Amino acid sequence: MAYIDTSTPQKMNSSAKRVTNELHRAIMTKDKDTAKKLLFWLNTWSNNYLLNEQSFNYKELIAYKRGMVVKADFGFNVGSEQGGLHYALVIENNNDKSNKTVMVIPLGSLPDNKDPEDLNEKNEVFLGYSLFEEEINNTKNEIEKKKQLIVQLSKIGEDTSGISKSLSKLSKKLSNYQKGTIALLNQVCSLSKIRIHTPKNSSDELFSFQLSHDKLELIDKKLTSLYLTEKNSNKKLTSD
Repeated sequence: MAYIDTSTPQKMNSSAKRVTNELHRAIMTKDKDTAKKLLFWLNTWSNNYLLNEQSFNYKELIAYKRGMVVKADFGFNVGSEQGGLHYALVIENNNDKSNKTVMVIPLGSLPDNKDPEDLNEKNEVFLGYSLFEEEINNTKNEIEKKKQLIVQLSKIGEDTSGISKSLSKLSKKLSNYQKGTIALLNQVCSLSKIRIHTPKNSSDELFSFQLSHDKLELIDKKLTSLYLTEKNSNKKLTSD
């Protein structure tokens, strides 16, 4: 492991070179797909986050309320930690717009070969199929418009490859929306708002979504059981 010395600009530069050399060596040990994901994340992290975190205006974002869902970049993580672009459920009460972070539970999709009954009841909560009804309808409408546009352009000999690529992405998004959704309780975390892709304002995808009160109550009970001792759990339930 490289020794980190930042006591002078020269030593900081030397340490940075050693660390990046170690990182390069680690990347080269990975398979192509893993290396690609890691490099993509490092590029995003350095160019989008590190360089902009001081100037990023968090107060321009909407107020994120309990029960909302965001789509955020969880980066490249180790082991079974959630990484990449993922949906996440906001569980924090009264998160102020000036706060730079918000507490969330990452969401996952129910595997095609599993039923809700197959889930780990301790760490996972099944939230339902086709949970994002409004987003599903909006995406279906977008798909239909793209299909019609392809037909129109094809009649006059125009290139439709770009639209077809967009259509493929929309179809994948629709498929993901229609899958069963799981709340991954053992992955609860504090998320920097700079990582949130959507929603950022009231016209964005997912802004109007709100998880039902019953599902939130179920999640609360599971979180209490998972993270609090029996003594503290009883106190919380009594105070409620």
